[in-house]
Amino acid sequence: MRGSIKERPPGSGNWRIQWYVGRDLDGKPKYKNKTFHDKRLAEKELTRILRELDQGTYIESKKMTVAEFLRKWLTDYASGRAGSTYERYVGIVEQHLIPALGHIELSKLQPNVVQKYYNDELKSGRVKRVLKNGEVKGGGLSARSVQQHHAVLRKALKCAVRWGMVGRNICDMVDAPKVERKEAEAFTEAEVRALLGATDGTPHGPIILIAVATGMRLGEILALTWGDIDTVNSAISVTKSVEQIKTGLRIKETKTGSSYSVTVPTKVIDRLMAYKEQQEAHVEELPELVASNNLICPDAYGGYRKPDSMSSTFRGITKKAKVRPLGFHSLRHAHATIVLNRGWDLKFVQQRLGHSTIAITGDIYSHVVSSTQGKIAESLSDLF
Repeated sequence: MRGSIKERPPGSGNWRIQWYVGRDLDGKPKYKNKTFHDKRLAEKELTRILRELDQGTYIESKKMTVAEFLRKWLTDYASGRAGSTYERYVGIVEQHLIPALGHIELSKLQPNVVQKYYNDELKSGRVKRVLKNGEVKGGGLSARSVQQHHAVLRKALKCAVRWGMVGRNICDMVDAPKVERKEAEAFTEAEVRALLGATDGTPHGPIILIAVATGMRLGEILALTWGDIDTVNSAISVTKSVEQIKTGLRIKETKTGSSYSVTVPTKVIDRLMAYKEQQEAHVEELPELVASNNLICPDAYGGYRKPDSMSSTFRGITKKAKVRPLGFHSLRHAHATIVLNRGWDLKFVQQRLGHSTIAITGDIYSHVVSSTQGKIAESLSDLF
């Protein structure tokens, strides 16, 4: 018998469905059952279950809560992610998803509940903290933050489906908040020159110089060694990155997982070599302060600089240069904007920035590409 429906007890109006789910460890038949107060609903449910059994999509209900599952997912799956990525997952799961959804049985989590969670987070999802003056800080999260919650929950439930814990990923039935894309903020050419001038001859000079000349990410710049400089071909190899996590610094592969090389003007190589001479002179004066990392942009002790520290230092640099107080990443945007405005091919810029696809480059700098296309089109006017 694969499934049956009976009124139990007879005349009570309660209808019990029963279906065969296989055999237990002792080889005895295993059955599941469920009771309904409506015969039509009971028949509908039994039909659904038998159909899923035929299609091989039936999932036996387990009494695991969302909290238990998410912690299992963090341990069994997410712990293998990169350091900062895993820390972000833990923060979202422990501070947001579990407090709001953790008590619900995993198999009973519904799309409308998750949708309400997103809406609530937009209104009041910020973790409350008490300031020294007694004021309580809170409020709603940004659409981008809630979108990240959606991405984490969706990724986790995808594993739940694959592991046979649920039959569907309900995040596919929920609308994540839409994030309005803003144009990437970039320093102007005049501001770039001011930043280069303000840091020339200082320990931060190579960092700003490389960022402007290549568009590299901060972590990639801080991981560069003098061995990555190719003076013959005027190129810099990008092979790794420095990442700051709670336990300290971590050297990891590049964001895309692939190494790449960036060509630069010979003037940039010459200036870097001048910095190298300064660094070597400093080593001779204070050898005990320098580690054996051979870094281009070391800290005062010759070790890796902390990306977070450099980000805060950059605010002082912008003030000294008398430019807008944009973030360090705006140097990357400045590089891309400048070369695109000078007519560089989008595919070449994609490879130069280390983007995994040309679509990413085109999406971020669509406003620049559109402007450049207008200039190119106007250059044809002499034909007419």
